Amino acid sequence: FKILHQGQSLGADEQEAVLRLRDEALATSKVKCRGLIELIGSGEISELGPYVVYEFIAGGTLQDYVKEKGPQELSKVLKELAEPLLEGLAALHQASIVHRDVKPANIFRREDGTFVLGDMGLAFFEGRDAKTKTGLIVGTPGYLAPECFLAAGSKPTPATDCYAAAMVICKALTGKSPIFGISPQEKVMSQIEGSISAARLRALGLAPLVAKTLSEALHLDPKQRTNDALQLLKSLRRCLTNSKSALQATSQVSVQRPLPKGEKALRPKSTRPYFLLLPLLVLAVLLFTHLAKPFKEPLKIEDIEVMTKANSIFAKWSAKAPEDRQQVTL
Repeated sequence: FKILHQGQSLGADEQEAVLRLRDEALATSKVKCRGLIELIGSGEISELGPYVVYEFIAGGTLQDYVKEKGPQELSKVLKELAEPLLEGLAALHQASIVHRDVKPANIFRREDGTFVLGDMGLAFFEGRDAKTKTGLIVGTPGYLAPECFLAAGSKPTPATDCYAAAMVICKALTGKSPIFGISPQEKVMSQIEGSISAARLRALGLAPLVAKTLSEALHLDPKQRTNDALQLLKSLRRCLTNSKSALQATSQVSVQRPLPKGEKALRPKSTRPYFLLLPLLVLAVLLFTHLAKPFKEPLKIEDIEVMTKANSIFAKWSAKAPEDRQQVTL
């Protein structure tokens, strides 16, 4: 619930604040999407002033959630945050509206675990005169795109929202921000010094493909940055698919489940060709038999022939490749 009391100003004169609140109600009512907060009603009370009423969301903000739960897995972030957020931004951009203030504090968690984007107070309508005074920077350092600092008063574009969305997703995945600095001034300097590279994102713990995808949405130059929210979503889905494929490819060895108490594991049947040692066994027996009776009985011709045959077979068998060896008989 928001209400603008008579005489209250929001960093600008009263008339501008009233126009902003009306634009917020218009932007919220104009676009319906699961990733955007639902407007219940709006109007003006003569004794108080204009107001807007939103759906009640008891789950808190993304900022609180990340602080309490810490970094989340890509699959969870994609399903609960990235999909509704980027679909919501795409719907706004389709209606020629730029949110301009995408940040964890403006993203709320529903009871089903999904997040919605709210607070359209800084929404910019393409093709209309800006409500912001020339030279005034509107947004939140750490999430506002660099061009908003480098060219103060410039018109925001969908690329501005994609930059902020990538920062939010990075925060949800790592619990950290790739922006250096503590004060707003330090954060701004970190943003305008250059693009946020994939290497910097990997240093936060992101997988290489995820880091590359987000870095493309965090490019310093808006003309080289991802400016399509749905394309960014598609790329993140591809990251998840590829990570699952890589996991399956590297986990061919099955993990054995713990055996119930009292149950014995079955030993797999041996595939070693022990029968191929038969010639050696025959030769050993004949030699032992002969040596066990020294000088009593000469070695018979038949014994010599068997030994020679066994030795010849074994020599031929040993010369073959393992896959070509077959069972032999004497």
